Amino acid sequence: MKKVYTVLLGIILPLGSVCAQSFDFYQDGLKDLYLDYLNTLSSSKVVEVYRDVTYWNLFGMREKGWNGGLRNVSLPLPDGNCLWMHTDSYFGRISELRDRSHYNNRVNNAAQIQTGENSPRDFVSLNEYISTDKNYPATYYMAYDWLRHPDAVLQQEYLQMGFADDKHVLHPLDGTLLLSGGELHAQILFLSYNDGQKADGLYLAEYAIAGEPHQKGYVQLISTRRLPFVVDFGHAILEDGEHNYLYGLVQTSETGYDLVVARTQTRSLLSTWEYYVANQNGIREWQTELPTIDDLKKSKINGVSKVCSPSVFKYGGAYYLVSQPSRGGQIQISKGDNPWGPFKAQVRLYMPSSNEKVACEVAVHPHLSRIGELVLSYSIDREPITVYTAKEAGAPIIETYLTTDQRNRYGWGSANLAVPHFLRIFNWQKLLNVENIGPVTDAGLEVWDTYDNIEAPQEDALHVYPVVMKDVLNIETARNETLTWSICSAGGKVVMQGDVCGHRQINVSHLPCGIYVVNVKGMGTTKVVKSN
Repeated sequence: MKKVYTVLLGIILPLGSVCAQSFDFYQDGLKDLYLDYLNTLSSSKVVEVYRDVTYWNLFGMREKGWNGGLRNVSLPLPDGNCLWMHTDSYFGRISELRDRSHYNNRVNNAAQIQTGENSPRDFVSLNEYISTDKNYPATYYMAYDWLRHPDAVLQQEYLQMGFADDKHVLHPLDGTLLLSGGELHAQILFLSYNDGQKADGLYLAEYAIAGEPHQKGYVQLISTRRLPFVVDFGHAILEDGEHNYLYGLVQTSETGYDLVVARTQTRSLLSTWEYYVANQNGIREWQTELPTIDDLKKSKINGVSKVCSPSVFKYGGAYYLVSQPSRGGQIQISKGDNPWGPFKAQVRLYMPSSNEKVACEVAVHPHLSRIGELVLSYSIDREPITVYTAKEAGAPIIETYLTTDQRNRYGWGSANLAVPHFLRIFNWQKLLNVENIGPVTDAGLEVWDTYDNIEAPQEDALHVYPVVMKDVLNIETARNETLTWSICSAGGKVVMQGDVCGHRQINVSHLPCGIYVVNVKGMGTTKVVKSN
């Protein structure tokens, strides 16, 4: 039977569908959003789920430049703009068949600044493009990594052809804002992976934010530092009071993960970290000593269900965890009385349909909430498969293994994969017997200007000075070992290199004026300027 659809105030509804709409879209300021009704989550039809088509179009209908990425984390800024961060992302051009089979490259990380909600043109890419000259179609609007791994070794000539350095990879986790000397800074955590796709480190990148988004240097890298690592603390960050709460995942079964938490002593990610760990008696306490994996396996703060893709937000004095039990599983929510949980009694928010391949990388975006609804995104990915084909009857069977990246890049409609899908869940509070007190808000944006206390790390410190150099550059490390350093031009070419143990003074008088990046292997990078 053919269905007939009508459009009412931007809401796409099939005629005759049961939808006890409990709010006025026009009066509540939602008329500029196109929302596609999906389902209800309760017998009373009060809790309603809508797909946000407006935001799907902003991210999913790109024709060139960034056209897809996994993990979509938002960091709203005080000037009204928003920093979006992504892991594996695609840059280039989309074909008329909506695929990425030609003229696309994959980068390890990406970021963009959103300045409005009207079209994809309201986004400014922070990745440097390889080429924006249409006379070079092979690399037209392809890009480099937003932040290259300090230990990356792939030569510049291969990067300019669109290759990514897969031996050393940085994936953005989450970030926070604060003031440093009166300037707005963003501190962002990155998880490092080696060529075996195994997590092997945690990095902190610090950026200064000033000026206008379309001006070069609006988001300017200051430094990167390697932090003590045990698990991916910072997969989600919640700012609450004087602390940042950093949530990570510890593997406790062959396919399952549990949630653990750390916190910073101040609102700076460079201040001392404390870890919420169970002692010998099973009592959880905060400790500054770096825990072991075995310690963390006994210190989970979630309920019975396993956790992946966690997001934590505060609403009305309580704390809420949104997650999945596994890739492709239901999107669920649970409540806790404290930022450190425990989060129990998971309740289903949404069950991705079978035709959505593998729904993953769930993230909550509090700043997008308008009338108390919960706004979240997830990506649709494909699992790697083995395909068996034969050129003709009786011919030998050919076995072909297709990776996730290949399935996201080739085939009709592949450009609709690895892009964020947005949901707005109205009256979600009813599921947990919570009062609707208005929009969900971003805790970090509310209190970012309260703190001006960036501290230098006491251990494993790297100091590169002066930032504006003329004849001499100094490198100091707190490690009592010999480390390799290099100075690279803005284009990535190594112009000087050597060793440092404790302190090294370098003659840079011969270098041309310009911007350079100093890298100390295993510790981080710092941007410096050469002047006359």
